Amino acid sequence: IALEVEVAPVRLPNRSPVHLFTYSYVKEMPQILDRVEEAKRDLREHWVNTFVLPGYVPKAQANEQGELIGKMDFSKVDEGLQLHPKDTIVWWLGGDIKQSVGLFPNLGNLSPEWKKAVKTLYRKWMEHLHQKGLGYEDFLVYPFDESTRPEVLEVCKLLKESDSKARLFLNPTGGCQQALDL
Repeated sequence: IALEVEVAPVRLPNRSPVHLFTYSYVKEMPQILDRVEEAKRDLREHWVNTFVLPGYVPKAQANEQGELIGKMDFSKVDEGLQLHPKDTIVWWLGGDIKQSVGLFPNLGNLSPEWKKAVKTLYRKWMEHLHQKGLGYEDFLVYPFDESTRPEVLEVCKLLKESDSKARLFLNPTGGCQQALDL
């Protein structure tokens, strides 16, 4: 059997039009802490362009009425931006519903005061990202990891109410597809 193969001159784009990621926490893995830049370069060479950052979220305090008090601390957010300046970032709020809704431990989880504080924090966080030059296409927010608890949908809807353009990401979770963007 004669076989003829033609290799077409195909050029891949400099940046993938789709999100490609792994759960590769380059700053959280002790075995590569001395090779973070090398690890990031290797991931990018394999077309990984989206990085999950666990815990790189703003810190804030709220009073009993759900009003933010004091100055918000964006130092971890800014550290994350320095870690992956040209990549899409997935900001992971926490491991599960308890960690994520525990943003304001002095307020009752999902109480009206808690919701008010979370909406304000979220809006200010989105403003901060925009001030740093990020557009909505440059990041996603990852509120929960593998949670099937009913509160997940309520919190996702709250985040969408706070900023409908910010994209939400969740890995398989029960009943939350209606609030997700990716």
